[in-house]
Formats: sequence, C-alpha cells, structure tokens
Amino acid sequence: MRMFKRGSRQSAITQVRASGLIGKSQYVVFEDGVVVIETPKGVRRYDDLQELVSQAKSLSSPNSPPFLRLV
Repeated sequence: MRMFKRGSRQSAITQVRASGLIGKSQYVVFEDGVVVIETPKGVRRYDDLQELVSQAKSLSSPNSPPFLRLV
C-alpha cells in the first residue's frame, strides 16, 4: 500500500477511522473526515464524505443503479 500524503497538515497525527478494499481500489477514511481512495489510475482525495457522495452522484446517470453506497 502506498503512503497517503496529508497535504497541508503533514506534521499532524490523524487517526484512521476506517480502511479497506473495494475491488482493485483501496480507501482510507480519517477521523477528521478526509477520504483518500487509491485506484490503479491514481489517488483521489476528498475533504469529506459529502464531497465524495456529490461527485459520485454527478457521475451516475438516472437510469443506472448507484455504484457506491455509504452507510
């Protein structure tokens, strides 16, 4: 697994709330709400779950079922 860089707060220690695999992708959710997803095509960083969900909704069409479900 690649090390996830923490942008502007490199010196701060942030606890991991959840992490795991979805297919070939890895994800990490930090306690401060930041979500980092590593896919074979690259690493994406979201400031919070709302940003991730809104981007996922904009990518899906009304006729297709949701591909990501957050509980």
